[in-house]
Amino acid sequence: MAAFATARDKDAPEALTAAWTRVSAGWDEPARHDALLAVVTQLDAYAWAAARYRDAARERPDDKIATAQLERLRKATEATLLATATARAANQPKPYRATTAVLAILIIATIAGLVYAFARGTSTPDTEPPPTSPATQPAGK
Repeated sequence: MAAFATARDKDAPEALTAAWTRVSAGWDEPARHDALLAVVTQLDAYAWAAARYRDAARERPDDKIATAQLERLRKATEATLLATATARAANQPKPYRATTAVLAILIIATIAGLVYAFARGTSTPDTEPPPTSPATQPAGK
């Protein structure tokens, strides 16, 4: 764990570790915790600060400041997440989209065919059919 703590601090920005050093030196001063929160917010280092405050809460179980600062960090983290959240694009494919298109085309084609058949079947010719000659009439008439 000591190696992990050293590596965690080695990768942290200098401004963050300096702010934590100031907080540790004046633990009871709220202004120092406020300054640390400002640096944490600027660097988006909420997890780093929370780990530090958890370590402090373990070292001093009766300390109310570490617990209060952890709660404050949690609220700040949630506020940041909610403020930067983006809505997901609704790019779900529409079910049966192709089937609906084919069905619409078939319905339109059927209606067009019915209109054409009705128009062709009810049309009346402009002239009367030619009379039949007596030679083409059947016998007996």
